[in-house]
Amino acid sequence: MEKAQEAEVKTGVEKGEEEASEKEEAGSGSSEEQPGEEENYEEALGILENEAGDSEEGRAASEEEEAWVEEIPVNSIVLAAKSCVLRTMLSNGMKESDKSAPVVLKVTPEEKLAFKELLQFIYVGSLSPAFLQPDASIRALVDLLIVGDKFGVGSLMGAVLTAVTNRKRTVSDDVVLALEVPDALELYPEIKALVSKARAHVVDTFQDVETWSESLEFLTLGQNVVSSLLQSEELDAASEEEIFSAVLVWVRNNFDGMAQRQGAMNELSQHLRFGLMKGEFLLRSVLPLSEMALPETQERVRAGLYFQAFSDVEKLKSEDLSTQPRTGGQGRQVEILCNFTLDEAGARQSSPSAVCIGKRWHIDVQKDPRQDPPTVGMFLVSRGLPGDEGTMPPTRVDFALYVRVWPTGYWKNINSVPAYELKNEGEGYGRADALKMSWEDARKPSCYVGPTNEITVKVHIRQRKLNAGKVEEKK
Repeated sequence: MEKAQEAEVKTGVEKGEEEASEKEEAGSGSSEEQPGEEENYEEALGILENEAGDSEEGRAASEEEEAWVEEIPVNSIVLAAKSCVLRTMLSNGMKESDKSAPVVLKVTPEEKLAFKELLQFIYVGSLSPAFLQPDASIRALVDLLIVGDKFGVGSLMGAVLTAVTNRKRTVSDDVVLALEVPDALELYPEIKALVSKARAHVVDTFQDVETWSESLEFLTLGQNVVSSLLQSEELDAASEEEIFSAVLVWVRNNFDGMAQRQGAMNELSQHLRFGLMKGEFLLRSVLPLSEMALPETQERVRAGLYFQAFSDVEKLKSEDLSTQPRTGGQGRQVEILCNFTLDEAGARQSSPSAVCIGKRWHIDVQKDPRQDPPTVGMFLVSRGLPGDEGTMPPTRVDFALYVRVWPTGYWKNINSVPAYELKNEGEGYGRADALKMSWEDARKPSCYVGPTNEITVKVHIRQRKLNAGKVEEKK
């Protein structure tokens, strides 16, 4: 069993273990090097519990030697065969002048339990049953990985990896793996792969920002997890404003004092992309908030405002991460832009179609005779893909319909519908009187008809979940 576990992590440490074993076997054939049969190999290994570990504070505390030291009898041959680090520490060169004094290891309280399990593993060759249970603490297993690496016991690390890989991990387990495994351990390919999968699981679970404000699982996450999520490119949100609003809900639900909220927002705002938020949102909904009052936080928000003042040409030159759109959710949204000529007949015209979320989408523009005089009707239409006609499942979408205004080139929102549920094949939604004027008046040179005697229409579509609610937010 031990050999199978060792195969999980192949490190330089294991090579040292094998070499030590070979030296023992080679030495057993020499009567000069082999100790007498009655020579005692039992030594005392002391564990000094020290919060500061090997830090300067820890070294200062060790001078007093007043702390409680637990001594554990060990067999130096057994330990030396499995750990080159312990082999060095147990050698005479590391001891004090009193050869009978124990070698004292300074460990943190978290490492103490893990080190005892390491000794148990060295003697028995397997993890204790408690570490193999489905409900075993994932933090305790991470501590074992750290201690196994610290003392050079690759076989222990392999056994731990097997235990972690074989268990059915929860999101909480993977949060611990993603955030608490030291970067140094990711130098081992097997551990790096494990941590990468854990991070992907956490991001996948909380990728849809729309669910954050309604999810108790999200609202009870630690700040370090929320910070890690905000650094992800894969977040799926309608806008960076939606991400900000969800983070604000999290802060208000986790901190009662304003000073605490300000501190949390100051830390988390480092990973919010204010350069992607609309200027009016920053001015009206972000800057005035008490939670955003710290100078550092305000500076980040104002940097986003300054960016919004730049021309598109200058914006495209920016390489600052706070101005770059996230890549998540691109498959759930689409934008269609098309020019239409309003001819006298007023026959229906359709834009080229775009495929998104398993449907074809297009814009219809036509003279609407239901009004007197007839008006300009603009509609968003969805249809199933070839072979799926008539079987289109209900879809909830946000969509916004715009027309370009001349000569400024600004986009005027003529219809916005949040969370509209499209149920039927070929169903359209929009405005029968989109421009608030008759068809004939719209054909005349106006703020909507551009130099080419066309109007330019744009629609933005984004899929939403069919069932969405919202938990009550603290104020």
